Amino acid sequence: MKILVPVKRVPDPTQKAKIKDGHIDLTGASWIVNTFDEYAIEAALRLVENGADGTRQPGAEIVVVSLGPADAAKEIRTCLAMGADRAIHIEASDADLDSLIVVSALQAVIAAEKPDLVLMGKQAVDGDANQVAQMLAGKLGWAQATFAATIELADKTLLVGREVDGGVEYKRVPLPSIVSVDLRIVASHSHARHPRLSRRGRATAVAQGHHGGEEEAARRRQARRLRARCQADDQGAVRHAAASARRRPDRRRHPHPREEAR
Repeated sequence: MKILVPVKRVPDPTQKAKIKDGHIDLTGASWIVNTFDEYAIEAALRLVENGADGTRQPGAEIVVVSLGPADAAKEIRTCLAMGADRAIHIEASDADLDSLIVVSALQAVIAAEKPDLVLMGKQAVDGDANQVAQMLAGKLGWAQATFAATIELADKTLLVGREVDGGVEYKRVPLPSIVSVDLRIVASHSHARHPRLSRRGRATAVAQGHHGGEEEAARRRQARRLRARCQADDQGAVRHAAASARRRPDRRRHPHPREEAR
C-alpha cells in the first residue's frame, strides 16, 4: 500500500507575531510542519505498521510531498525522521501558492506516483482554508472523507469515522481515495504522540547526509514549550477562579439589607 501525505510548512504559532506595514512580517520567523499534516503522517504510520512489534506491511510505503522554498527541506527532513520513506520537494515561493496551484501540483504527483491513498491534514494552521482535500478529490473524481477521527483498513476499502456536530459518522470509501484528518485521529492514545526519530527514519536521514539528533532535540524543546504553556494556562484558570470567588459576595456574612430590616 502506498500512501501519499502532502505536508506544508507553516510559521510556528507559538512565536510572537511581528507586524510591518499592516501585514505580518515573517522575516526571521521559525517554521514547523503543519500540525494537522503531522497527524496525517502519524495516521499513515499506524495504517501500515504493526504496533506490537513495529513491523510494516510488506510493500507498504509512505511518501510525503511538500511545496515551498528551499528552506522547506528542514520540515521535509522532520517528516522523514518521523518515519516517512521518501519525500518529494516541489520548490515554489510561499507568496505564489494558493489552493488551486497546490491541487494542480498534487495532481501531477499523483499521476506519477499512483498512490492507493492520499492522506492529509484537514487544513493548514496559518490560513485555515480547508480546501485542498475537497478540491483534489473533485479534480481526480476519487472518493473522499473529511475530518477523519478514525481510519480502519479492510480489504481494499477504508472505514472512516468522521467528526460531525452530532458525534461521529462512519462511512466506507473505496481505494484510491482522499482522506483529511482531524485532531482526534491521534486520540487513540491518551495524548498525541510527539514525532520521534524512529530507526527507519534515522536510517533514511543519515543516508541522505542529515543528522537527526538536532531534529529530535528541537522537537523535544517544542514539546516542553507546549507542556509549559498548558501548565501556565491551567494555573491562570485556577487564579481566575480564585479571584472570582473572592469577588463573589458571601450572603451569610453580608445579608441583604431587607433581611437586616426584618
